[in-house]
Amino acid sequence: MRGRRKIILIFGILIIISIASYLFFMPDSRLIKETCNGENCLNGIYPNEKYIENPPPGFCGNNLIEEEETTENCCEDVGCLEGQTCVENRCIDLSNDDADNIGEIFCEEIIKMGDSSKNLDILFVPDNINNLDEFKEKLNLHIEGILSVEPFKSKKNIINFYFLDVNEDFGFSTEENNQKKVESFVQYCDYVDEIILLVGEEENNIGGAGEHFAWSVITEPWKTLHEFGHSFGGFYDTYSGWILFDGNPRVLYQSNEEALLKMDWNFENLSSNVDNGGCSKWCQSHTGVYQTSCTQITNEEQCRHHERELENFLGVGDKWSCKDLLTCCVWLPKPDPFFGTNCVNFRDNKDIGIGCIGNSGCFYGANGQVAWRSVKATYENEDSTNSIMNDNNKNIWDFGDVEIGILNKVFDCCYPQNCNDYPQYDCQELSKKYRLFKNCTSCNF
Repeated sequence: MRGRRKIILIFGILIIISIASYLFFMPDSRLIKETCNGENCLNGIYPNEKYIENPPPGFCGNNLIEEEETTENCCEDVGCLEGQTCVENRCIDLSNDDADNIGEIFCEEIIKMGDSSKNLDILFVPDNINNLDEFKEKLNLHIEGILSVEPFKSKKNIINFYFLDVNEDFGFSTEENNQKKVESFVQYCDYVDEIILLVGEEENNIGGAGEHFAWSVITEPWKTLHEFGHSFGGFYDTYSGWILFDGNPRVLYQSNEEALLKMDWNFENLSSNVDNGGCSKWCQSHTGVYQTSCTQITNEEQCRHHERELENFLGVGDKWSCKDLLTCCVWLPKPDPFFGTNCVNFRDNKDIGIGCIGNSGCFYGANGQVAWRSVKATYENEDSTNSIMNDNNKNIWDFGDVEIGILNKVFDCCYPQNCNDYPQYDCQELSKKYRLFKNCTSCNF
């Protein structure tokens, strides 16, 4: 009996030792990424290091450090030490000569018209493209699109174009939008002012913009120019946008009733191509408040059904939809600041502007209600002096006169070619109103 107990005890000890050895050495384990840098990192060769049990199947880019991954082949997961940066999944020491060559390796000139310290520098970035050579050939259509319209047409001698020669997945084709990863490459290109990222997914309706960063589709030069209007000029969409049923309103990009009630419907410093009633940004005066069939309606239900018809839409059921976008009404949760009524037109083409810039005017409805635009809405059989920011059907390529004026001012303030006639006061006013141009306040060369 004692012998049997001894055997069992020895066997148990061996099992415990085996388990402990496995947990200690973990020969097939992976590591999970943690945020750290320099002295804050855990011990070991990898800055990001922590054992986990039963990890999922892995690959470089899954935020797990696997046994075969190193700082030389997958720094996206492994991370880099302080003083290094991750480029194409290899850690580069910023103090070495390698770092000085990164810009030359990745940033390829397409059109170089002059000094980058003075000129507008636009960098095209490919996102997960199969054939970079074909991609670069198609870039010409996007460059031609930009340079075909004013004021870029007149300013082409002070615009440089570059190409980021990498084949990376930045996630914009799947709407993951890893802008931080884009910037990790772009930081080594000298004097990049504007980034335009292009994806190759034709079937996706991809497009968007932020401050000095736009994304579009390689097959859609029109969309690229439109999104560039957002990122470079800070313009808002002024077309009708998505159309809500049942007389529900939308103000710019907001349709939630609670949010609309909280909104300050004052567009003075919001964007240069939308304004309050009267359009004082680009008109000297206006003809005053006027009445429409909508503004005379005080009953909410009547307003919501005016010039609408009940239609059945697949997936949403019966809805009251507009017969005509210029005559149907919407009901605002609070009175419109110009008309003083809750019931207003979805959109209007009556011009109340006096002494407006160029061929511009003052029209109600910019990407919804309440805000005003400078160009007439374009519908079938109607003539219009229009803008690419006011058209969603790819019929118009030009910017409107108000937008051209702002773009010229951006060139004068942000990309001056000499300091002798620098419009300092105008530039300081521009930077105060619109944060996109906050650094364009002086001429320093």
